Amino acid sequence: MAFLVKHAGQAAASGLNQTMTKKPFRILFDLGLRHSEDRYCAATQEHLQNRRAYKLQQGAAAQLASGDLHADDMDLILLSHVHYDHHGDPKTFPKSTFVVDPPRGMGSHQHFDPDLLPLDRVIKLSSPADRTSWKPLGPSDASLDVFGDGTVYVLDAPDHLPGHINLLCRTRSNKFVCLSGDAFHDRRLLDEDRDFAHWETEVGHRMCIHTDPAGARQTLQKVKVLASWGVEVISAHDHEWLKFNQHNMFPDTI
Repeated sequence: MAFLVKHAGQAAASGLNQTMTKKPFRILFDLGLRHSEDRYCAATQEHLQNRRAYKLQQGAAAQLASGDLHADDMDLILLSHVHYDHHGDPKTFPKSTFVVDPPRGMGSHQHFDPDLLPLDRVIKLSSPADRTSWKPLGPSDASLDVFGDGTVYVLDAPDHLPGHINLLCRTRSNKFVCLSGDAFHDRRLLDEDRDFAHWETEVGHRMCIHTDPAGARQTLQKVKVLASWGVEVISAHDHEWLKFNQHNMFPDTI
């Protein structure tokens, strides 16, 4: 899933070193999958052969158009991380600014497109160690107040991939929703005493979908604390949430 966040747009985004003056101001958190396999780089296309059967549908830009929004209406696109099922097709958003937390390391089974993002429209977040920008917030060791008004926070959330981020948003009903990217892929990890799955390769290497499982467990624990405080937690692969929340899907709202 990908998420559209709309803000009144008056405040300065000190954490992103950018002033937001457009009203309303629109953010996309992730772009989901591309609409066609041949839109991916060769390495990812090869990787996808091991992921069948899957179904590619409309890309994010086309879905927005179905709700009378144009890709050019999207001001910022924040990517939780740059895996193929989250970064979508940036070329279909020719005017948007992209925000990424640069990976501080790579996994052995990752496939990245070096030409993914338009470098003249990219904001790279500073390291969470930079306490002039990132501040502790609840269970999170590092957060960025995007608008400076307590409505939208970027949360540092490693280690599905180094540089993985979550987004904490205050809704119109004054509740909070945490968009958790790939902090977990199955709600049983959030609600029950379950652990991440592992598998072995043909040569005996033990693998996990998370680059650093120990760090990812710490991130998941912080997400669980938010959930215990009444924050609605939604991961990008949360099929259970999707099944019961079709009435909240775009153009409707959470």
